[in-house]
Amino acid sequence: MAKINDWLTEDGLIQIQGWARDGLSIEEIAHNIGVSPSTFYEWKKKKVEIREAIKKGAAPADVIVENALYRRATGYKTIERKKIKLPDGTTRVEVIEKEVPPDTTAGIFWLANRKPDRWKRKQVNEIRLEEIEDETREDIEKFIQEAKDKHEADKSKTQHADGDDSGEAEA
Repeated sequence: MAKINDWLTEDGLIQIQGWARDGLSIEEIAHNIGVSPSTFYEWKKKKVEIREAIKKGAAPADVIVENALYRRATGYKTIERKKIKLPDGTTRVEVIEKEVPPDTTAGIFWLANRKPDRWKRKQVNEIRLEEIEDETREDIEKFIQEAKDKHEADKSKTQHADGDDSGEAEA
């Protein structure tokens, strides 16, 4: 079984950093080291050097993925080279510029994570007791029913917007 001090060497930390840069999960890094994921999580908690190696390694990979997601969300142009064999046996390279259109799903994902207050689909409705403590029981029940009705109406709109418009009434 591996010991933590074996991995606190310069070479050990560089190896951990490289695995993180390659996109390996904590579980996969633990497997490569030869310890259980729970042991490796404990090592991470105890040793700042291990946390820093993972952080430094993961940073470039995260930037690459962020850039790819952004390009996918906004669309981009790419150059494609294709070898074409001619009848006389020679080949030529044909260069084609292709346009990859923006991907709506990638855009929604980007916005939901970058601006969650505006783009998360799930909305949280809070009722604060201090705001309604002076109300009568009837008024509170009416308030709750109105909130439920609004929620159902919003849910219905979302289903129709998502293409769930079968035209059948619910029983």
